Amino acid sequence: MFFKRQYDYTIIDKNVTEEEIKEVLKENNIHLSIEDPSGKWAGFSHYYGIKNGFNTVKSGSFAHMVSLFLTGLGASCGTEMYYKEEEIEFTLLQAITNMMKLQDITEENKAKMVFEFIFNFYQSDAELYEKTFTTFTMKLTYSEYEKFNNVQGETKADKFRTLLANYE
Repeated sequence: MFFKRQYDYTIIDKNVTEEEIKEVLKENNIHLSIEDPSGKWAGFSHYYGIKNGFNTVKSGSFAHMVSLFLTGLGASCGTEMYYKEEEIEFTLLQAITNMMKLQDITEENKAKMVFEFIFNFYQSDAELYEKTFTTFTMKLTYSEYEKFNNVQGETKADKFRTLLANYE
């Protein structure tokens, strides 16, 4: 564990109540106990992720990592089938270990920095750690297939990703 003291999620946002967190969890069909420090951080992180545009899977992986690094006990959020969480943990561990070496920063501010660092990681780099977990088949006409083959990409999966990227 990185911190001598156990910090509460209110160091990030003191205006968010446990009732608000429970309501967002319920609305998104997320079953998580927020009775202990790890659960509170995980619940708040789910809430924070969803409020900042994460889907429930991304917010779950984010919640797991936040609870792991801020309490020493990662709340299981069932996202390991979607994300390469061991790789994420290792990547975050290296950066957070370096953060802890910073001088003249209070431990509480380091805890805030860790939360923000993990959030920024999930905003910008999480897709690099996603696992493929599904396939689908579709039928195309010959003309559609020719158009599809003209899409930029080496493989069918690359072509499909190019189409998805252009859709966003």
